[in-house]
Amino acid sequence: LFVFLPGTNMEPDKHDLVLLTAASAGYRSIGLSYDNTVSEASACGGLEECGLNCSGLVREEVVRGVDLTPQVNVARGDSVLVRLYRVLEYLDSIDPTGGWSSYYVPATGSIRPDNIVWENTIIGGFSQGGGVGAFISWSQQVHGLFILDGADDTCVDPVTGLDEPAEWLSATPDASVGRPKYGFRHDHGTGDTTTTATWQAIGLGTALFDADGLFGQLPPPHASVTAQGHPATPAICSDHMSMARDEC
Repeated sequence: LFVFLPGTNMEPDKHDLVLLTAASAGYRSIGLSYDNTVSEASACGGLEECGLNCSGLVREEVVRGVDLTPQVNVARGDSVLVRLYRVLEYLDSIDPTGGWSSYYVPATGSIRPDNIVWENTIIGGFSQGGGVGAFISWSQQVHGLFILDGADDTCVDPVTGLDEPAEWLSATPDASVGRPKYGFRHDHGTGDTTTTATWQAIGLGTALFDADGLFGQLPPPHASVTAQGHPATPAICSDHMSMARDEC
């Protein structure tokens, strides 16, 4: 199963080409709508100092719909966990021979993370969705992780003033260590092909490869950067949006 999470204030129908590509490769594919109205960056603005765990609390509330921080207000039914469970339950009910039961365990009460069979699920996302996907991958053993231009959660060391990977990356062991992980980002016109400490912590390696020159061949450690130009129409399009938005 390939589950793709859209970016801030975006719906899954903006990423049909990503989902169709996964489907054409043989995966069952779900573009999941969830409460993505507030980005981690805006929610944690002014709360970047390490020790506050702002990004971890924000990510977890988006995933579980449990009130953990006043920086976001995600209703239980709009969380990634509950929405994914409900769509799998529904698909299984209308297509009982379709194999959807391989991806969830029927809940007898409140829907919990272990009601999703994460080890049969590739979690992917764009921008905010990539960060949420990375958080899920860190906390649950997924089949794989796929990030498009996202998942750079950092905090500022109060002593050195330098950016460090967010606290949730060191608070617990990586549940998906050793699983396939891929990350693509745009260089945003800077020519920067270095990876980030956050991506290194996630397990995407210490070097980036030029994806525009790879022609589908991805050597480890699977972290890549693209600088190829893209038509900038309509106005919503940008280097960032070109990574995943259909019309870009």
